[in-house]
Amino acid sequence: MARMVGRRREAAIALLTAFALTVVLYGRAIGLPFYSDDLLQVLWVRATPLLDLWRSVSPYGDYRPLHFSLWKLLDWVGLLTPAVAHGLNLLGHALCGALVGILASRWSRRPVAASALAAALFAAFPFATDAVAWASSLSYPLAVALALGGILLGAGAGWRYAAGLALVALAGFAYEPAVMAGPVAFLAVLLTAPRPDVRRAAPYLLAGAVPLACVLHFAPAGTAYSLNVGNWGANLAMAILAAAYPLAPVLTWTHRLGGAVWPLSVAAMAGVAGALAWAAVRARQARLLLLGAAWAVLWSAIPLATQQYDWMRDPPRVLYVGAAGVAMLWTAGLTSLAAARRAWVRVAIGAAVAVAALAPAAMFVHRTMGLYGRAGDILWQAIGAADEAGPVLLVNLPGRITPPTRMYPLGHEGVIPMPPPSDADLLVQVHTGKAGAAFERAAGSILPSLPYRVELAGPPLSPDDIRAAGRVMVTTYHAGGTMALEEAGAVMPSAAISTPLARFGDRLLLLSADCRREGGQVTLIATWHLTAQEDGGPTVFAHLLDADGRLVAQADGDPIRGLYPIAQWRQGDTVRDVRVFRDAPPGPLTVAFGVWEPSVGTRWVATDGSGARLADDAVRCAVAPSGQ
Repeated sequence: MARMVGRRREAAIALLTAFALTVVLYGRAIGLPFYSDDLLQVLWVRATPLLDLWRSVSPYGDYRPLHFSLWKLLDWVGLLTPAVAHGLNLLGHALCGALVGILASRWSRRPVAASALAAALFAAFPFATDAVAWASSLSYPLAVALALGGILLGAGAGWRYAAGLALVALAGFAYEPAVMAGPVAFLAVLLTAPRPDVRRAAPYLLAGAVPLACVLHFAPAGTAYSLNVGNWGANLAMAILAAAYPLAPVLTWTHRLGGAVWPLSVAAMAGVAGALAWAAVRARQARLLLLGAAWAVLWSAIPLATQQYDWMRDPPRVLYVGAAGVAMLWTAGLTSLAAARRAWVRVAIGAAVAVAALAPAAMFVHRTMGLYGRAGDILWQAIGAADEAGPVLLVNLPGRITPPTRMYPLGHEGVIPMPPPSDADLLVQVHTGKAGAAFERAAGSILPSLPYRVELAGPPLSPDDIRAAGRVMVTTYHAGGTMALEEAGAVMPSAAISTPLARFGDRLLLLSADCRREGGQVTLIATWHLTAQEDGGPTVFAHLLDADGRLVAQADGDPIRGLYPIAQWRQGDTVRDVRVFRDAPPGPLTVAFGVWEPSVGTRWVATDGSGARLADDAVRCAVAPSGQ
């Protein structure tokens, strides 16, 4: 009875730890849209019959029918939405953490500490961010949860044992390398029994062989298991880094010091790992240590041996499945350190060790999810910008964002919201059902200098792209990391031209002008019309003046945020141009704007509708004070 109460207590601790950390670290993922690999796979699942999901591969060549079948069922009931899909990932990650904690507590001589520490080490695993934040990565937590559940149930008898076999088999249908769940469960059963019982363990090998046969049959030309010897060195280095993740940031910090410090830190890390392993053996926790090592090696073996990775660019999602073993390894070592007799001393030592091991990883996950949140906000704005009046051109959407500093010496750090073949058309179509409502282009020339690196989505922008759009929206980036999608204007459909508001030179007409105050900024919306082709290099000046005529802000440059110079306009073009003055002061303001030639420094002659020349060759547009 006492043993059952203890197990319930340990399970509760593991559940609370895993779910609390998942909510704290990953909670904002609920608000993300579908993006990246999600887009093609959501459309594919919606269009593919359920049975075909079990006999074909996804658009990326993956054979993961269990994952996609769950999505299909959600689609049938109208719940294949970003919030539900991301919620499944969070639930799966939290459940995996809880099961790792429960399993570690069963195999540890300090079950209470092991349940909390293993759950926390898994939940905060730093290379899990892409596996948790991408909805299409449900395969990873799903496979790990099934395998862990199968091992835990396999320790029982009767229906529990049969259910354990079924879960281990299903793991391989969630994620191809999870066929290794069979060998790991086989080893776990052997280690659990007082005497090795091969007859009881052998069926787990058969359970892992069932999905393996399906993968080899349905995956094209055995791509899932084609060896890639040329990348083994880098893959092994990354696997070691993932296994040593609580200490790995030390390598980054010491590498910056140069000299002999970094090699010494590597040697010190190896010594710490060896000491922890020895402590686990002496504390009679070798079984947990062995299970953790077997899990980490076997589950990581297939992806690290077969796939070509550029670890500085590719998301390290494949390391997720080995994280359960990594958590068990560190739990075996760290819970063996607190050997003090007094309970409060053990608690103090354990808490200090846990904080030291988890803090860098938690900071890394928090930073990465902050980037995902910002990228998600801009993608939601892009989705909302789709307009039935014509396709919206989305300029400078983020394809990849990389932070200015690293926390780990290897591996991609940052977010990848829109890599090829993802595009704005897919983004809008998946969320709204509209096809052809948006497209994206890159214009690096208008990107400001930033403390972080941004790789833009889409091919380079051309004038024809602007003419093809119903309106143009530009992503603005700020030094603090925030982004916003702002309207820049559009080339308008041809229409009859009435009396102009003003004329500049003998070929450019100003048809309308509107100045609006929106919070702390002033927006100028001007509509221009070109009557004849312009071969020079004219551009627009726009000055914000206070009540005394003093200049308080400028928004000079070519129309449509610098993307459509007047020299590129075609005869008859009507262009709507939107300019923004930020941090506008309160009180009466006026916008004075016109056209000038930068090469000679002179303004074009400006006249009003009746032909009278305008003062300073500029049109003046009054801006109402705040609150009016």
